[in-house]
Amino acid sequence: EQIMSPFSDEKKSKEGDDFDEQGATTLGRQARLQEGHYLHHFSINPKNINDLVKLAGDDAKDLEEADIEKLKEALRKGVTYFDSAAKAGTDNEFLLWVKTNEASKIVLPNFTELIKVEKDGDEIVFDLSLVKNVLDNLSDQIESVEIHYISQNIRIDNAPSNAKMFDINTGKSV
Repeated sequence: EQIMSPFSDEKKSKEGDDFDEQGATTLGRQARLQEGHYLHHFSINPKNINDLVKLAGDDAKDLEEADIEKLKEALRKGVTYFDSAAKAGTDNEFLLWVKTNEASKIVLPNFTELIKVEKDGDEIVFDLSLVKNVLDNLSDQIESVEIHYISQNIRIDNAPSNAKMFDINTGKSV
């Protein structure tokens, strides 16, 4: 795709060492990804931020369940809501939310390396067999597992045994 690309032409000003920027453009090309699926890892443990809360002083508050729910909603919908020309057609497709028991001190692995994403015709398939192995083996320390996904064109294979499934856009059970 052909684009106009801005660049600056710095020329020394007559008053000294300062530079004036002369704006100009040139023709360029850019390539856009036709289809891609990015997996990002994010972990939050309220117990890990207690020291930070103390450092923040008297006005700081502990992380509350309402804060976590707002974060979860932002992770479910944020990419879809933030629309721009550069990311037109980009949507939140999948969210895996694992909550450990209150007493658990386990550190879960980065699941991005354990999830396989494949295309099967018009359907996108998330194979969670490696995640299932990890979570099923730690089931005594896991309080809940939620999988949020676009239920119209995504298939989830090998979900963890205790996973609850939800449509990512509506939040309704699937």
